[in-house]
Amino acid sequence: MLRNIFLTNLICLLVFLSGQSISLESQWDGINEAKLRIISPLTSTNSNKTIILGLHYELKKGWKTYWKSPGAGGFPQEIDFSNSKNINNIEVFWPTPEQFEILGLKSLGYSENVVFPLKIEIADKSKPIELNARVHFLVCKEICVPGDANLNLVVPNLTNAETTEHANLIEKFVSLSPLDKVLRKGFEIQSAQLVQSDQDTLLKINFIQQEKFQNPKIFVSGDQGLPVVKANINLNSQGNEIKAEFFYRNTIIDPAKTRFLVHFSDFPFVVEKSISPEVSKHLINIFSGHNLLNIVLLSILGGLILNAMPCVLPVLSLKILSAMKYSGQELPAVRKGFIYTSLGIVFSYVFLSLTLLAIRYAGYQIGWGIQFQQPYFLMFISLILLMFSINMLGYYEISLPFISGKISRIIPRNDNFFSDFFIGFFATLMATPCSAPFVGTAIAFAFTQSNLTMISIFAFMGFGMALPYICIALFPAAVRIMPTSGSWMLWVKRTMAILLIATLLWIGSLLSNHFNEVFIILSSLLAIFIFIIFVLNFRKIINKRKLYIGVVVPLLTFFLLPLIGNFKSKLELIDDKWIKYSREDFDEILNKNDLVFVDVTADWCVTCQFNKQNVIYSDEIQKLFLDNEVLMVQADWTLPDDDVRDFLNENNKFGIPFNIFYGEKRPEGLVLPELLTKSSIRETLNKLINK
Repeated sequence: MLRNIFLTNLICLLVFLSGQSISLESQWDGINEAKLRIISPLTSTNSNKTIILGLHYELKKGWKTYWKSPGAGGFPQEIDFSNSKNINNIEVFWPTPEQFEILGLKSLGYSENVVFPLKIEIADKSKPIELNARVHFLVCKEICVPGDANLNLVVPNLTNAETTEHANLIEKFVSLSPLDKVLRKGFEIQSAQLVQSDQDTLLKINFIQQEKFQNPKIFVSGDQGLPVVKANINLNSQGNEIKAEFFYRNTIIDPAKTRFLVHFSDFPFVVEKSISPEVSKHLINIFSGHNLLNIVLLSILGGLILNAMPCVLPVLSLKILSAMKYSGQELPAVRKGFIYTSLGIVFSYVFLSLTLLAIRYAGYQIGWGIQFQQPYFLMFISLILLMFSINMLGYYEISLPFISGKISRIIPRNDNFFSDFFIGFFATLMATPCSAPFVGTAIAFAFTQSNLTMISIFAFMGFGMALPYICIALFPAAVRIMPTSGSWMLWVKRTMAILLIATLLWIGSLLSNHFNEVFIILSSLLAIFIFIIFVLNFRKIINKRKLYIGVVVPLLTFFLLPLIGNFKSKLELIDDKWIKYSREDFDEILNKNDLVFVDVTADWCVTCQFNKQNVIYSDEIQKLFLDNEVLMVQADWTLPDDDVRDFLNENNKFGIPFNIFYGEKRPEGLVLPELLTKSSIRETLNKLINK
């Protein structure tokens, strides 16, 4: 009886042991945010001269650690193997990293679980090895925490080694590391060039192989440390040649002191190669195919086309009315009026460029139309639109007594100077939420060049927008074609007032992204009160003193409202048709979906709304996306968003709309024009599908 019980227990014990995973690892060590250990894929060295172990990190959710060239945000791990025994050499391999941003700094590194393969050269294969590692590392989330780990693992020198439960995990990260890789047929780095200006550096690297590249990722490290920038990757039509560009803004790299190492990943192919780029010094042009003269012409043409954009039309209607008043007047007066408007436009573009430069020097990112993200700017614009609307309805004559009295001594008998000049200035402010063909290219070029070049490009764009007025100033007799003023002008003014009020309502809808409905209701009541005050003054019911009090007090109240109450908006801006853009999840989205369409948009971007309503949301395009399983991702820039701003900058864009298609065969993306058409979307999608 006892014998049977013993045999039964023995069999159960053997069955239990046979079902247990075999493992060989050190103890965990580290800090609360990150635990480290050494793991082995085999139960022994199998009497080989080499073995690959793994340094295993287990990070808490949201915490990151760093690649060997992490950028400005951290430092790489430091490992001391000096107390190890029976080991000739240890080589640490770094898997392909991911890019992320912590505390506003771009970095390269790893999250959650990561294993660094350790290639061990054994001194005497007839003896066991003892690996002693002292690891100093850094992990970051909202804060950064340094840590230390002391790890020890003895690997026996037995033969007939078995695989452990860690074998697959180590193999996974070996496949992501440049460890003993067999080069693909014909793969080589054809050329490398380092182009430097007085303040910027551009690194160009060309790759080639016999077969097509699939999903290339390229990172560059340097022993002096390099900023983290995303590679601008361009594939040729056959897909087997890559031109990669790394643009280091405001960074001068000394090639004599920097050893460049290129980490190239096109899974499952990973390789690292040293390069010695050829150095040249001249003006960096990151816009291939565009010289400065081309950009100047594009700037002028883009500015000219902006006159026809819907955001500018309500303001230009004011100029049309002012032009009518010149009909029948002396030609010099006509010429002066249009010259003043032209000066207002050009001056405002130069002023805008200087303002953007000041913002950049203060350490902030800049972009086209970003002032429409600021609530106080929108409040200021709404005030101007309200005053112009009341003027068009005939209840108020716009004048600038607080300025004109002083400046009239300098510029005598120029009664219309201020209104003509201000119309040009205001037209520029209203043009910034619009884009047009060629505007995006000119703006992107301007934002990446020297200060003087940027100011010049803006001035030429202003010249283009002012061109129709300059032409009339050159040929003032053209105004005589327009009808003379008469009673019919009253109805024209009222029509223009309706256009301005519609624009005011649009600005109000933009303010609703910043403030709740209580703020919008109070602001509307204040606007109505101001309108009534002007009507009462027009009908001589109240005098000018009461007019000023009745206007100034509500205006002060309007601008103080955000400070004296909690009016923060709780609106969710994302449309349910879209996946919301997230920098953290975007790489995973691209990996899991064959076709991805990204729309960078904003409620204040009139061109964006035109693209969506007339092209993207059309039944034809929606059916096309559905049939081809296109995932729609929306990056909303209505409010300031660092992730969206960085996404634009990585694609050398500084304004919206911006639309780009990603596909398995074109992972670098295909950029669409600012003004979308159904045919442009169909043609781009066909390139991704049929390539």
